[in-house]
Amino acid sequence: MGLSGAPGSLTLPRILMTRLSILLSAGAIAVAAGSYAALSHHHESHPKALTTPLISPELVSTLIDQPQPAPLPGSDRLAFFEARKAGRGGVDELADQQILAGSLARYQAFGRRADLHTATRLADSLTMARPGDPNAWAARSAVALASHDFAEAQRSAERAHGVNAFVDNQAFRLRRFDAALATGQYQAAFDLLQVPQDTSSTGYLARKTRLLDRMGNVEGARNIMARIQKRTEDFADTELVRAWALVELGHYQHHSGDPTTGRDSFLAALDLLPGYPAAL
Repeated sequence: MGLSGAPGSLTLPRILMTRLSILLSAGAIAVAAGSYAALSHHHESHPKALTTPLISPELVSTLIDQPQPAPLPGSDRLAFFEARKAGRGGVDELADQQILAGSLARYQAFGRRADLHTATRLADSLTMARPGDPNAWAARSAVALASHDFAEAQRSAERAHGVNAFVDNQAFRLRRFDAALATGQYQAAFDLLQVPQDTSSTGYLARKTRLLDRMGNVEGARNIMARIQKRTEDFADTELVRAWALVELGHYQHHSGDPTTGRDSFLAALDLLPGYPAAL
């Protein structure tokens, strides 16, 4: 399935590749560059639209001063598996997997370095204990990506995808996509989404929005993200997942010419998770 707004062939146009190649591999500056272009276009088309503040200084102050939830979302689940592991003499691989996933999710949401250290330690432990388990390598790749260790993220993603030559698991392929996108390998990322796979899954669609954004198709990314956000509500996902979807949607709304709706999405995320850094 081709990407909406992408060229028909599997090779990105030379001019687009030249444009994309100057974006830094970490991805943050790539997003900022695309955001600036979208904002500049919006400003030119609607010169009066940005003259009225979208949010008052008083509201900004109130939002920033909001305390984060206590305990943080996911803490009860982490405590359960930590207690279970302790009750089994400190040896419980299933608990380790759950603690790793929960710690990583909490770090990505709230930036607690202790959570990243926990996830890193467990990822190292699991890959040493189970070198033939692609799930362990996929988890290690996700942790490395969160740590901005992009070379390790790519190596571990490729290891996860290549552990079993007879199984082409989509989840492991998408880990390779994450590493490729983060390191500026846009053609490789594009190609990984062309492989026959479940194109209706949230994991696939989330990656598609990110690639469309990098390619300058912010409206296409916004439309797909709106579907994902609605799905998180319909499926009653966790607060972390729903807040993430709202923030992603708000970003695309804001940079596709609808900053007011984008603001509303950010505020809705803060209603779910007060003090959520991504929404601030």
